[in-house]
Parts: sequence; C-alpha cells; structure tokens
Amino acid sequence: MMTIRDILNHSETTTIANFIVFILVFITIFVAPLFPRTIHHTVFNLLITLTYLTAVLSIKRHRVPMFIAAIGIMIVEILTEVLHFEIINGLSKGLNAIFFFTVVVFLVIQVARSKQVNLRVILEAINVYLLLGLVFSLLITIFMIIDVNAFNFPFRDSIINNTGDYFSEYMYYGFVTFTTLGYGDIVPLQPYSKSLAILASVTGQLYVAIIIAMLVGKFSGSK
Repeated sequence: MMTIRDILNHSETTTIANFIVFILVFITIFVAPLFPRTIHHTVFNLLITLTYLTAVLSIKRHRVPMFIAAIGIMIVEILTEVLHFEIINGLSKGLNAIFFFTVVVFLVIQVARSKQVNLRVILEAINVYLLLGLVFSLLITIFMIIDVNAFNFPFRDSIINNTGDYFSEYMYYGFVTFTTLGYGDIVPLQPYSKSLAILASVTGQLYVAIIIAMLVGKFSGSK
C-alpha cells in the first residue's frame, strides 16, 4: 500500500495533476465569476484550496515540503474565516501569492529541463501562465485590502464597509493587465499600484516570448 509520502513522490502523477490544475484554474478564472456574488467567497476559496493540493502533485521535486506549506496556508485561510481580521486576510492572500509563485518557479524549471515537448510540458506551460495571472490578481487584492484607493474600482465604498466579495473583479483587472489588453475601465491610482501594473504587463509579455521560443526550440531539436 502506498503511503502519502509515496504518492507525493510518485512521478506518474505529474501529468494528471497538471491536467487537474488546468481544469481547476480554468474554472476559477472563467466559470466561478458567473456564479451569484453571494457565494463567490465560498466558491473561490474552495477552488483555490483544491488548486493548492493538486499543484503540489504537479511538480516533480519538493512535493513533501510544498504539501506541508499548502496545509499551513489552509489553516491560515480557516483562521481568516473564523476571526474576520483584515490583517489575517491580507496575510492569507500574501501566502497564496507566494505559494502559487513558488509553484510557477518549479513548473518553469520543469519546462526548461524537459527533453522534448509533450502533453505534460504543454500543460505546465499553460498552467504557469494562468497561475501567474492569479498571482497578480492576489497582489491586487492585497493592495486593495491595504489601500482602497490603490485602484479606481467602482465599489470602493462597499470594500470599506466590508460588504461583498470582489475577487472576480480583481482577477478581471489582473488578467486584463497581465495580457496587456488594457481596456482602461480600471486604472491604478497610486505609485505602488502603477508599478504593479507595469510589472504584470511586462511579465506577461516576457513569459509568452520566452516560453514560445523555448518550446519551439525543444520541438525543433527533437526532430
């Protein structure tokens, strides 16, 4: 019988885990915002929690410490739900961003070290892109927790009164900026939020250029 450690260290789970991460992130970004706003908080928390645990299996190395980190972040999430402190909420979102960014780093390393382009490598490349967008969305959330005037979101009064969950709007602006689409309906107002917007747009462009060049090179070299 396989133990938890054996499962976490089992290399054959990587491709399946990457596919599940893709499905979960896809639902988080494109489907969850369609749910009624009254259940957004529950839906997003559930999806992100499931993504934590599955993302651990999508990487080949350091699965055990990453699993422990995921459990720790889940505990902080529970404390946030129970205590309703803004400080803990900001800490929780910060830990989420750090965790997903760490997963992104590991996945990029896996793509770079791969000998050939296959389904797993393509899924990893896509997951990195989507997870990076989530990282910036979480950073935008933190900025709005710290300062509701960081961006000109139209619902700033509701944020002050702590009514409603607006992660879908933060995610919308995060991906619009990350992809350099830039509709202009929401703009950064403070110097630090402007810097974040610049970082997001530059990161999105650089990642697409670098990863496509890398995948094309690997595909050409495997012929």
